[in-house]
Amino acid sequence: MGSFNPSTGVFSEFNIPTPNALPEGIAVDGDGNVWFAELNPNALGELFPSNGSIRELSIPPGPFGLGCGPIGVTPHGGGSIWFTCEFSNQIGEFVLANSSITEFDLPVIFSAPLQILFDSSGNLWFPAADMGMLGYATLTQMLPGTSEGIDEFPPLNSTYVNTIENSLLPSGKVETSLAIPSQIAFAPDGRSLWISEHGAGSFDRYDIVTKTLTKYFTSPPSSSLYSQSLPNGIAVDQLGNVWVAEHYGNRIAELDPSTGSMVEYPIPCCGTQIAAALYLTTGANGTVWFTENSGNAIGELRPIEGSTPTSASASPNRISMDSNGGATVTVEVTPGKGGTGESQTLSPEVEGVKRNGNLMNLTASFQPGNVTLESSPVTLTLNLKAAGLRPGVYYLTVGLRSSSTGVISSAVLEVTVSQGFETLWVATAVTVVAAVAVLLLLLRRESGRRRRRERPTGSP
Repeated sequence: MGSFNPSTGVFSEFNIPTPNALPEGIAVDGDGNVWFAELNPNALGELFPSNGSIRELSIPPGPFGLGCGPIGVTPHGGGSIWFTCEFSNQIGEFVLANSSITEFDLPVIFSAPLQILFDSSGNLWFPAADMGMLGYATLTQMLPGTSEGIDEFPPLNSTYVNTIENSLLPSGKVETSLAIPSQIAFAPDGRSLWISEHGAGSFDRYDIVTKTLTKYFTSPPSSSLYSQSLPNGIAVDQLGNVWVAEHYGNRIAELDPSTGSMVEYPIPCCGTQIAAALYLTTGANGTVWFTENSGNAIGELRPIEGSTPTSASASPNRISMDSNGGATVTVEVTPGKGGTGESQTLSPEVEGVKRNGNLMNLTASFQPGNVTLESSPVTLTLNLKAAGLRPGVYYLTVGLRSSSTGVISSAVLEVTVSQGFETLWVATAVTVVAAVAVLLLLLRRESGRRRRRERPTGSP
């Protein structure tokens, strides 16, 4: 494992005692010591920066003798280190005072917890990747070796629902709106929990109070080798802006939830290959740090003083249409400040119906098809036309991709789709026909009964 000093540009590396330990999650406790998960030996590691020494702590096997498979590591309250066990389906606590490890079972088998966060009440949350769930635990109710005090649930958005088969569950399946939730982050107000989906092209906001889930779609990957961006690392800065590492998208996305404006910055890496950014965190002075799994590097995205990126806005940004209807939206693109001043060609695109972001039963066209952005804002007209689009609330990402920089400036458009008149008429007609058929059948039966009752005695 290693450290990097941004002020000096110096890397330092530390050898883990166990070869091929496969270090995963990492965190720093209140004393400045570095904790990390070792997947291969099922252990926790602690690095003491003062002398560079490392101690390793074995994690006991879980149910059925399964190894822990530690992934996430989170210090809490100065007295303990919490961790997730992806393989044994547990979460655990290492108590510093007596060097003891306690493990707690999860209620949903093989749900694969990946990370732990504590809320303002001191209770913990975690993503359960393999079952498309979120987990919540009340510390005061938890009992070692049991799932007491722990709840796992699938957040639902009725517009986007998929089924995960699990024969070990009583129902045999889970209906959820999450596809491999990987990382989570709290908004500054503590009310919103942001979730990355590493099996889709979207990330989500879960409102803890109203229990509603809102989806935000990234733009499609630039490379045709990848069908969706697979968001993974996610963080929220002090202003409430959400930062996302797009594993296959090869970009870092920044969303301003208050305006619905999003910018995606391409990662320069590796020739024709992608950097495969997995994890990120916010740093000082507005910087964002991220890891490059394929690039064999760490990256820094930092703001340039006095500059702002190109932005896009949709007007109106909330529209309604029926399942076979259409709508027109004005999209305005405003050039950023502090750039090169050169003109750039922007190509518009829309994402946000299928899990990977592609459109289905909905077409989008722009007038004009491409625009040249110089020093003044430009306007486009977006025409949407539905053809049997399922009713629901969709959050479409209307993006404009720069041919020169690769930066994508987007606006989030909320589209409420209702069942159209034609669909309603067909459904009503089918219902009426079925009702008439049932009525005729009942009349025939009653007529037959009357004839039988009216026959003279002795009639055959």
